[in-house]
Amino acid sequence: MLASVYAEGTTRISNAAMEPEIIDLADCLNKMGAKIKGAGTNVIEITGVKKLKDISYTVMPDRIEAGTLLCMVANTRRKSKNKQRYSKPY
Repeated sequence: MLASVYAEGTTRISNAAMEPEIIDLADCLNKMGAKIKGAGTNVIEITGVKKLKDISYTVMPDRIEAGTLLCMVANTRRKSKNKQRYSKPY
């Protein structure tokens, strides 16, 4: 998706990943001015643009990293408290 944003014409990605992180990346790029449709489905279409604009964006937490931290807490038999909240539904 990243390379296709600046490519001329339309790029079609078939059998695309449908993970929440892909949707989040497409949301971020679209807010920057990209033209991405179909994020979260198995077909994503990206129409190239000449320029992206600067924005402020909060990237969703990484599920793999969260799982790793949970395993670490379980293995050390310590208490842990998560102070961060992410409420965007996927």
